[in-house]
Amino acid sequence: MTHILFVATHKPFASISCTQEPRPTPPPKCCLNYSEDIAVVEREILPSYKGRVKYKGLSWLAQCEEDIAFQPEARVLVTGRRNITLIVKPLTYEGK
Repeated sequence: MTHILFVATHKPFASISCTQEPRPTPPPKCCLNYSEDIAVVEREILPSYKGRVKYKGLSWLAQCEEDIAFQPEARVLVTGRRNITLIVKPLTYEGK
């Protein structure tokens, strides 16, 4: 039977310097800029329900944060992303 002995070679925690400045926090993923690209609705998007859009050749879940429904084949504006869901609004949007 072979015995293996591990020897700790790292410095103890007390010697770690805490004087470094904190790194800047990156923006949250929900705030990424999608340059307001156009997507085509594949599956109906209803108020408070997700549908699907075709965006840059891929099918994505999509949701509108306003009380608006979109039918298949409608063109929408992609304004952002929250996890795996694109946030969309009407193409002819007259924002508030």
